[in-house]
Amino acid sequence: MTLTGDMETTSWQDNLPASKLRGVQLATALFALARLYAEAPSQDVVARFADPAMAATWPVRDEASLEALAQMGKASDMGCLKSEFATLIGPGGIVPMAESHYLGVDPLPLSQELARSYREEGYSSPKMATLPRDHVAVELGFLAHLVLGTQEDSGLEQVWHFREGHLDRFISDLLGCLEENATSVIRALVQLTRATLANLEEFTAGHE
Repeated sequence: MTLTGDMETTSWQDNLPASKLRGVQLATALFALARLYAEAPSQDVVARFADPAMAATWPVRDEASLEALAQMGKASDMGCLKSEFATLIGPGGIVPMAESHYLGVDPLPLSQELARSYREEGYSSPKMATLPRDHVAVELGFLAHLVLGTQEDSGLEQVWHFREGHLDRFISDLLGCLEENATSVIRALVQLTRATLANLEEFTAGHE
């Protein structure tokens, strides 16, 4: 294990080129965030955020993100956290999680379009199989899949295209709604999501 700035990398990551390593790190963060929008965090997940070793591997190191990681790890009342998740994010929650809601479009054609894109890129997630194809968790997972599969600079075009055509058209409004209604842990999730997407934008811009 080595240190990159103030972030630790594992031994298998040490052999990756710097640009590929950064892509893997950001994809890993996106996958983790997608899971947090798909299901209420378990005690084990919260404990990982409280673990300094885990926090040291999180790829986004700005001050707000580090504070958000600390807040995620401070969740002590799992009953309250699960209740808040159900109220805000879960099925029937007060904050809509689907792209179609924010765009005001028929969800069926949009879901069909996304399902085709997922199949073409070989993306599937059994843990999200019951979610609508335009659910933010599914879209974040797909974005992670695209980033992880990028081998050359030209492959980043798919990342830009998906963000511009889908995720970026609604996620700012979604996160704003969450932030208005959430307590510290969900607010921390919002901050981590914003920071990770901002870092991904910087990463892709550097390869234009």
